[in-house]
Amino acid sequence: MMALQQIKPVSARANRTAFQTRDAIRKIRSLGETDARLLYELLVKASLKEPIERGEISRKLAPPNTIRRNPQKLRIWRDASESLASLVSGQERREVWELYECLLTDNHAKLLGQYFTPGHVAKFALSGLVNVPTALLDPMVGHGVFLLEARRRFPSTRLVGVEIDSLPLAAARLVLDDSATLVCADVFDWAAKNVARDAHFGFPVIVGNPAYVSYQTLDQVQDFAKKKTPGRARYGEWLLSVLKEIAESKGLSTELTSLFKAWSGLSDLSMYVLTLAWLLAEPDGQIAFVMSNHWMERDYGRALRQFLSSHGTIRGIITHRAGKWFPRAQIPASIFVYTKGKVSERQNSKGIPYVEIDTPYLEDIENYLTLTLRKSFWQWLDSVAEPASYGSLHVSFREWTNHEDEKNLPSAVRTLQTLILPSGFGHKDWISLDEAGWNVHQGLRTGCNEFFYIERDDRTNGSWIATRTRGGKKEQVSLRIPDELLIPTIKRIPATAPFAIGKEHADVYLLALTESITPEDKEYLQQYPKDWLKAWHTEEMNVLSDQVAHHISEWGATPYEGKGKVKGPVSSLSAVKTNAYMPPLKQSTGIPRPPRFWYQVPIQPRHFARIILPRVSSSAPRAFLVKDSETLLIDANFSTLNSKSNAIGSKRMWVWFNSNTFRALSELNGVPMGGGALKLEALLLSQLPVAKAIRDTGESIFDRLSQLLEGSATGDEQALHIGSIIDAELFGLGISQSNLKTIKGRMKQRMKSP
Repeated sequence: MMALQQIKPVSARANRTAFQTRDAIRKIRSLGETDARLLYELLVKASLKEPIERGEISRKLAPPNTIRRNPQKLRIWRDASESLASLVSGQERREVWELYECLLTDNHAKLLGQYFTPGHVAKFALSGLVNVPTALLDPMVGHGVFLLEARRRFPSTRLVGVEIDSLPLAAARLVLDDSATLVCADVFDWAAKNVARDAHFGFPVIVGNPAYVSYQTLDQVQDFAKKKTPGRARYGEWLLSVLKEIAESKGLSTELTSLFKAWSGLSDLSMYVLTLAWLLAEPDGQIAFVMSNHWMERDYGRALRQFLSSHGTIRGIITHRAGKWFPRAQIPASIFVYTKGKVSERQNSKGIPYVEIDTPYLEDIENYLTLTLRKSFWQWLDSVAEPASYGSLHVSFREWTNHEDEKNLPSAVRTLQTLILPSGFGHKDWISLDEAGWNVHQGLRTGCNEFFYIERDDRTNGSWIATRTRGGKKEQVSLRIPDELLIPTIKRIPATAPFAIGKEHADVYLLALTESITPEDKEYLQQYPKDWLKAWHTEEMNVLSDQVAHHISEWGATPYEGKGKVKGPVSSLSAVKTNAYMPPLKQSTGIPRPPRFWYQVPIQPRHFARIILPRVSSSAPRAFLVKDSETLLIDANFSTLNSKSNAIGSKRMWVWFNSNTFRALSELNGVPMGGGALKLEALLLSQLPVAKAIRDTGESIFDRLSQLLEGSATGDEQALHIGSIIDAELFGLGISQSNLKTIKGRMKQRMKSP
């Protein structure tokens, strides 16, 4: 494909072509998303005849009247269309097709999860299919990459593609012959109508790249499709109702009862699509998807993982964390090949084969694997029986058993089945974090940092500064706030901070209003029965000053203009709205829990910590000991770690989390992001084991190592140096050197990722 990052000039002519491409794309994007889409649509229509002449293209790209009436827009349009005509004249329609992803704006890509699959990745996913299908469906076809590869692989197969966005679908028509059926529709609507007409409606093979759209932005997909759901149902609720309807029509309701009952409201769009694919797959039908890893790694995907692994065989899950399948997307993804129906003997006994490819970005995954293994990848994977490393390939087996079965497994075994371990360690060398007596959570997520976090005004004693964005500009408000309503908070830690931090390192203060109320809201509570008010201790609540109350009222009605688009008044933001609770006036028995207003962000013990780790690290991961662990609040930018009874001491754990062995574990199993960052979510940290040496080694070594940490700054070079010393003391010089090599290699790979 002609994505910009893949253009490799090898001659003066190639250099000119690359320059023309960049220049044309820059000019087209300068039109704005709506007009750029219109211009590309006109280009697609002009390209149905090939080869296309420059003069004919220019005539076909004539601007609409709305553009003609605006001299500035007209000038930009003409400039962009002329560059586009020069770029594609005399070319076949494939060159026009290849332009689509380059023209796609980041906002539109995120809105609909449009991160299109590179052709070589689609080709490799299709190679995992066992038989030649009579028909094949791509439920989110985009601009047709999977169907194009499927046509080459299966010339006689009937191809069907469904896409909600008309523009990429129009591009798909440029490269797919008339025998492919392309439908512009919401695939859930489309499937429900077809199943209602014929309960046996389905496909022997379903392939594609289901869009990753998080639950927070699902409703924006509904808005794009101008779709009205029954009553006031959210789009996710409607999707689930459609899946239940299809299951009922196909007589599969009983099989899916437990899945639907446990379905999480946090599910992303790809999970709904995968469930739809299972419903539409014929008996013994196959699914080959390239999907976000989130549903496999996060708790909200547990029910679906359990269902799929007990209702079919997963031939393999292949992930490429270092290089990623999608150059533009930050979310890591895996290839997932599945057969509906019988569970294989290997899956029952060993688990699900999971392969991590440890290389930078690949331009032909199938060819690379064939050369590496000297045989077909899928035949090789079918024969693998034990976890092992094969050069750059690391194979493990995952257990997606039910929750009760997981509880009965030794926790260290349950964790290690899904992890890549540093060289020199075996399964017997570890205990789980839970066995170490520690738990991990995420710090405080306010939902609107601009409101809840304020800074000290050094110019005036007793004053505080609140910052907000209005009309695209930052403005500051000076407030007089009592100290008891403020909690020092760690939101970010500078590179120069030591490994041990305290209140003096707080960079913001939380406006803690849990026990406070505005005069207006206290008056509002008077509608409730007096015995309720007495039980709620409303008279003991701190009534806020008029200045602070006005600040809250103004913020509550002000549209949020932080990251992304304006999302409505602050009080209505999804994460803020969860703070609010108003008990109904009609209560039959008992006194309900006290009301809570949107500005009363709840603070939990897990928001404080003895040890913290950044959730996203742009350098080597490091851990900080919190000296004021009971009074220093921790933001959601960090994972918080606290001990339970009979736990390994915090000094030992602090040393462990700053060892290079832990860093190697993190690099091998963490999630690389765009720009070279590494994400370590609390869920992953809870699964990373602890070396038994942390529990069993004598105290004097940890006294010496913790003193070393206390006297050091946290720069990358120093952190890795100290980590090597810790490794050498606890695990030996050989492991110390091996881990340092692993960390530097992994860091180098992720720093290179786009």
